[in-house]
Amino acid sequence: MKNVVVTDLAKILPQYLNEVCDLLNAWKDSGLPSDFDDEGVHICHNTNSGNIFLSNENCDVAMINEASGELESWYFTPYEGYEGFFDDLLEEYPNMNHDDQEYMRNIAANIDREDDLPKLEEEPEQLTYIVSAKRENEWTDLFESEDLAACKTEFEKYVAEGKYEGIIIDCSNGDKPVNIWFKEE
Repeated sequence: MKNVVVTDLAKILPQYLNEVCDLLNAWKDSGLPSDFDDEGVHICHNTNSGNIFLSNENCDVAMINEASGELESWYFTPYEGYEGFFDDLLEEYPNMNHDDQEYMRNIAANIDREDDLPKLEEEPEQLTYIVSAKRENEWTDLFESEDLAACKTEFEKYVAEGKYEGIIIDCSNGDKPVNIWFKEE
């Protein structure tokens, strides 16, 4: 079985040796990326992609970003597997699921790039409306919906029946309910 990633310099093809030199010079000139641990650093060659990169004992990856010419960390999101340099992943950020966005927020905080993350519209909180009625000093939930108009119709129906001591519509988002309409006899 052939290893896709090799770390033995003798096995790196001669046409990639200049890239190895460029990688080492970038490390010498600018140091490692700020979020790249310097324990157990070694040079790697991906024989499928041809990429030459640094890796460490945490399996972090750093390579030269062709766009910036700098040695930068290369990231892999944990949930959907997006990969790339931070700026590349910024383009995908709005399409990422919540876990990958959280991962990106953590990276941004670690490399002091939080202001570069796109601002996302927060999804509106889904509210639940509950129609409850009181009979013989006991409250019972009669109807529940995320549609306020449907709850109001049910509320008016129960008020018209006239058989309850009190009727209420509560609005809840999973926290403490808030009374919206109340009628008590």
